Amino acid sequence: MNALASGLTGMLLAALACLVPMAEAQAEDPVAADRSRALIDDPMASAALVRVLQHHHGLGDGEGGFGWWLRLPFPVRARQAQVPNVRLWRNRLEFMRDAQRSDAAACAVSGTMVLDNPLLDSASRAVEAQRLDRCRGGTGE
Repeated sequence: MNALASGLTGMLLAALACLVPMAEAQAEDPVAADRSRALIDDPMASAALVRVLQHHHGLGDGEGGFGWWLRLPFPVRARQAQVPNVRLWRNRLEFMRDAQRSDAAACAVSGTMVLDNPLLDSASRAVEAQRLDRCRGGTGE
């Protein structure tokens, strides 16, 4: 093996050594991996974005989840907002945030958007309808 090939092999091995800890960290925290994947313009980005939004919704983190959505670059949000399942989960997080803030006017708008979405399953529809009723009454979450 000549010196050039040996040098390139060494650089390649060093680069791979840096990637292994990153891959292990992402394996330990799939949400972090999905947050990164959501920024890429490919078919997997939408699925990754939905998983992140669902994660925040499952934690009851309307403020943090919707805030994360708002911090995405505008072109990513504009593109992803066209995907029906992304739009559903984005709207559910906005509605959760509005309810947690006890903002009855915002709940009326965001809650209606969620309840009017045909992708919302019946069990989730019942939960979101209760959230809207509570929010309209001013009691919040």
